[in-house]
Amino acid sequence: MPDEREVLAYYQGDQFYASHSPPGWFEKERGEYLSGLWHAYFRYIAKVSNREWLVADILDYGCGGGWYMLFLQAISHHNIFGVEPSETARMLAIAMGIEDQQIKSNIEQFDEFGYNVISLQLVLEHVVDPEKFLKETILPKLYGNGRLLITVPNDLSSIQKKIGYEGYVNPVHINYFTPVTLRAMLQRLGLRVVHESATFPMELFVLLGFNYIGNNVLGQKCHRFRLKLERAIGPDIYHIYKYLYKVFGIGRELIFVAEWDK
Repeated sequence: MPDEREVLAYYQGDQFYASHSPPGWFEKERGEYLSGLWHAYFRYIAKVSNREWLVADILDYGCGGGWYMLFLQAISHHNIFGVEPSETARMLAIAMGIEDQQIKSNIEQFDEFGYNVISLQLVLEHVVDPEKFLKETILPKLYGNGRLLITVPNDLSSIQKKIGYEGYVNPVHINYFTPVTLRAMLQRLGLRVVHESATFPMELFVLLGFNYIGNNVLGQKCHRFRLKLERAIGPDIYHIYKYLYKVFGIGRELIFVAEWDK
């Protein structure tokens, strides 16, 4: 187990993007965002977390290149802020249209702010102690009756076991979540889970004969096929994903919204 200083240095120093991500990662993300491939997902999570589009102060923690911030900025009048330790990612977000004062490397740089919604998308699996992190760093910044939007990989699911996939042992993931463990952690913190769903179960491709495990080229083709399908159908496709999650417990990432009544 790394300590918190090691983890911070790993992400602040861009080592994550240099060593873990494939070459051209930022260019790939930029192209997918600009071509609208993420908009169905963004519209769905905005709706389930933002109380029917009411005006809100929103923080996207671990915002990367600022893609969700840019999406919200384009379609709403929310006050949008982001935290991203990677300087390269922050500079990309600024180049794409995020203002300097909207994005910082540390949440404490927004010391005077509180938020109606805090987004933690693919963050908690990288944190040494996610429960402590939520309690001490995130929840003090959440307004009463505010909401957390959390996505984490849905590991050890039935469909992963079906295909014999053990790839969830990821070298940069410190924690692994199931719906039961994520729900229990949020409840221990006094949060009420108001929404549960999941993203597309990528493992279905393997069951259909497209075994992308260990094959990055095929994996990218499957990934783009799924994104193009979502762009064509729109956010309603997430109702199908929610059904698959509720009935079978499958979906590549969990999508949880939790509410804190102070």
